[in-house]
This record gives sequence, C-alpha cells and structure tokens, in this order.
Amino acid sequence: MSDTLTEARTLLDQQEFEEALALLKTVQPKDLTVRVCVARALSGLGHWEQAHTMFSEAVEEDPDCHEAWAGRGLIYFLTGHFQQAAPDFAQAIEAAPMNGRYRGLQGVLLAQTGDAVAALKDLEKAYDLGCEEEGFLFARAQIHLANREADKAQEVLSLAEKAGADEAQLAALEGALYMLKNDHKEALASYRFAAEKAPESEANWMNLLTLIASL
Repeated sequence: MSDTLTEARTLLDQQEFEEALALLKTVQPKDLTVRVCVARALSGLGHWEQAHTMFSEAVEEDPDCHEAWAGRGLIYFLTGHFQQAAPDFAQAIEAAPMNGRYRGLQGVLLAQTGDAVAALKDLEKAYDLGCEEEGFLFARAQIHLANREADKAQEVLSLAEKAGADEAQLAALEGALYMLKNDHKEALASYRFAAEKAPESEANWMNLLTLIASL
C-alpha cells in the first residue's frame, strides 16, 4: 500500500487528480490518510461538497490532520468563504508549522482580504520554508507591483523564473513591471510574448491592446 499511496500523493502534487483518484480506489484499507488523499483528489476535480464532508470528518477524527484542515480551507477560499478559510489555514499551520504551502495559502488569503503586509510576511515565510509554488511567488510580485516597489517585484519575479514558473504569467507580470518603470518598449515585448504563449487568456490580450492603444 505504501508505494501506491506515495505514487498517488505524487500525482496529487502534480494536479493529476483523475489519475490519483483511480489509483487511490485500489488502496486498502481506507484509513484516514487514504481518505484525506481521496478528498484532495475530489476537491481538485471540483467535487467540493463531497470533499468538504470528507475533510470535516477527518478533522473530527484527528484534530491534528493538517492536510484536512488545509484542504477544507482551500475549498472555503475557492468558494469565496474567506472567514471560514482563515481558521482552517491557521489550524493547518499550527499542526504543521514547517509546511511552507500552508503559509502560502494563508498569505494568498490575506492578500485577497486586503492585508498586504501580513500577506507578504506569510508568502515570504512560505518561500523560506522551501515552498516555491509559482502562485505564491506571483502573489508576492503582484503585491510589490501594487505598492510600486519595482526592485522588490523584480527580485521575486527572478525567483519565479528560476523555479520554472509559467512563462506566460511571468511575462505578463514582467510587462506590468516594465510599465511601472515607464519602459514601454520592454512592456510591449513582454505583453506580446504573454499573449502569444497563452492566447486563450483575455487578460493578456487586453494588456497588449491597451498598451498599443496608448502609444
């Protein structure tokens, strides 16, 4: 069971939720760890009500189950229930203080609710704990851009590039950085690259067209 569960966890981390769920169905017995992994897969597939129930049952069974606290908190966050997400993320951090991802999740939540100072603190802590998820790095960069802190934004975007972050999202933020620096030529190149890399993104095209119209 151990090897199969390890493989399923790897698939979950890679957001291969359907494959992970199929693999988890073969694992017996369905102990707490397996059930939490199933809930993670269901959550990733958008079956939030079922996943929420399973995460809630898990934290009732084991109040130190940090994966379940974080999983349920993420469902609350994704569905716009920010007040309920906050204590769940806090419980996850308390149960596993060295897990950088939980700090990152709390940081993104704080950014969403307008507490940029606290958000940056958590997002920076997430990176210090070894979590290099691009979403957390991009969130840090966006806060610095909003605060017109070009040098700090550049530093974080460099970290994101080293971590192999999505090229289109990275280019879009670099475009915003160049705009902040009043370098319209480089901004135009970045926005054009983002639009070409991710043509399905309406935001990328709007950035590009807005800049072209202003030149």
